[in-house]
Amino acid sequence: MTNKNKERKILIIFLIIRILIFLGIIITFATKNYISTIFCTFSTLLFLTPTIIKKRLCLELPSILEILIYLLIFCVITLDVLNSFNIKVHWDTIAHTIIGFLYALFCFCYLTRLIKKRMDIKLPLTFICIISILFSMTASVCWEIYEYSADKLFKRDMQKDVLVTTFSSVNLNKKSKIEPITINKIIKIEL
Repeated sequence: MTNKNKERKILIIFLIIRILIFLGIIITFATKNYISTIFCTFSTLLFLTPTIIKKRLCLELPSILEILIYLLIFCVITLDVLNSFNIKVHWDTIAHTIIGFLYALFCFCYLTRLIKKRMDIKLPLTFICIISILFSMTASVCWEIYEYSADKLFKRDMQKDVLVTTFSSVNLNKKSKIEPITINKIIKIEL
């Protein structure tokens, strides 16, 4: 595939997804769901990520990787915010798994490109794979911290937690002794 055809396919997918996101922004704003409007707007900013990667790192991303990045940004942020996925499908787990592979693939592409540029560096393929996996795990942990922070700050449920009806903790009694306690049958939560 020529470079011009590759760029054209990416542009078409990019434009279709961008139009859908703008429709999502209009719908969420019209229904006065302002937090979702902010998240949809944030996802439009994330679409700059592949361009920034190309320009800053001088790295040419494979077209399939670039398209996957666009589709995942759309699916993970926009469709999830608009509640287009049923939780029973385990969408969150599927999305995190695919994103983990994308992180590893990106790191692998970047390291191999860096090694090709600098011929004096010789790294075994096993080492590059291990570094890619570690990068993927670190980036995934950073994403989980972001999700948790957004949940706490905006009172959202990005992590799609299951409602907890029982939990255990410890209590400091009057004699300054720690005693384990269990709270059962939680029915109502008041903030």
